Amino acid sequence: MEGKKSNWARNTMEKTESFDSSMSAILNRIKDFQKYEFDLKGLVCENDIDEFVTIISDSIKKVSWIIESKPVDFQFNPQAISEEYFPYGWVKHLLAKNDSDEACWLLFLISYVGYNSKSKWNLLKGIYTALDAQEIWSWERINGNVKDFQNWLIKNQVLLYQNGNLGDNYKHPVMDMHKATTMAKDIENYVFYMAEFSNHAEFFANANTQFNSQPDLKFNYLLSSLNKNLRSNNLVHYNYLNLIDFLDITELSPNSFYLNDSSFVKRSAKLLMLGKNKIQKVSLPDLDKALLLLSGYIHDQYGNYILHLALGKWGKERIWNKKVSFKK
Repeated sequence: MEGKKSNWARNTMEKTESFDSSMSAILNRIKDFQKYEFDLKGLVCENDIDEFVTIISDSIKKVSWIIESKPVDFQFNPQAISEEYFPYGWVKHLLAKNDSDEACWLLFLISYVGYNSKSKWNLLKGIYTALDAQEIWSWERINGNVKDFQNWLIKNQVLLYQNGNLGDNYKHPVMDMHKATTMAKDIENYVFYMAEFSNHAEFFANANTQFNSQPDLKFNYLLSSLNKNLRSNNLVHYNYLNLIDFLDITELSPNSFYLNDSSFVKRSAKLLMLGKNKIQKVSLPDLDKALLLLSGYIHDQYGNYILHLALGKWGKERIWNKKVSFKK
């Protein structure tokens, strides 16, 4: 993580120079990987390669948008150039005011709700701003009134459904009553778990004490803690910790693709590496090593998260919609 600032106030000019999302540069990296490492058998023709390169480019842009976003002093910016900026400018404003509890709570909500390509951040905005009420669902408010939040969420399920959908990473993103009830329980679980610490800073300080100079071990420790103690999907926790790192709340670095945590990512990765070969098998450790190698070709610092995003989008059409079968 050389050259990374521990302060939240990242030098964006310095950092954005490292985000080359040009199609030609990414194509060259993919070709180098296939030449020197492994043949990506899931990319069987030029159209497949072009599509994968486009998805990688979009994923790089998403990460750069998070890091480049400027602090804003209002929760959502309807005039932002890109909808991707909506929540992150407010998070950076909160961090500038040293309100890490509110920032971390919103990052968890971002990770849970997600970004939808059709309805954008509308569902997140509807929940966080309490459907544009005078009092938002801030950490201070929800921490002392989580039951009120649960009742509000379920009562307003229809309005939230009309507002927007859950993120593209959900197989069924519609905000129906089942999703609202599940979210209410998951958020309660998160609030109660963080109550075991005096604040979010203490939650991360515990890992800093044990693994201060080892961001990869910190990531693994925190991910294991969240997976063990929270009801929510493990992919939510992976995304959350990456956002914590991107915004320099604490330095973290994933050193694995945690394939046991997501059957979908595992299936997508197998399809990329092996194609539709039903005979050839690969062990999870070997698959993880191959993905780590590929992520290094894609980006030296954020390749893990970028490839994770790309596998989600690339595999969605091929697995969820086309129901590709695999041998376990």
